[in-house]
Amino acid sequence: MAIGGFTGVDDSPTLEQFQGYVADREVRYFIAGEPFGPPGRHESGTAAQITSWVKQNFAAVDVGGATVYDLAAPAT
Repeated sequence: MAIGGFTGVDDSPTLEQFQGYVADREVRYFIAGEPFGPPGRHESGTAAQITSWVKQNFAAVDVGGATVYDLAAPAT
């Protein structure tokens, strides 16, 4: 699932929808990546809200140089 669409600027899914996917175990992992789209846009909006929520609530693990969050394992 591309958060914020392919370029990261779409408002889909919303934070609430994404939280529902996690609660329903429809999404298991979140891979943090570089933002795309117009400069400045990635600092706000839906994709930024989701990324912030994930970073605040789940522990990061390095997997081959990529930061991955296991959404079934809340941060302690």
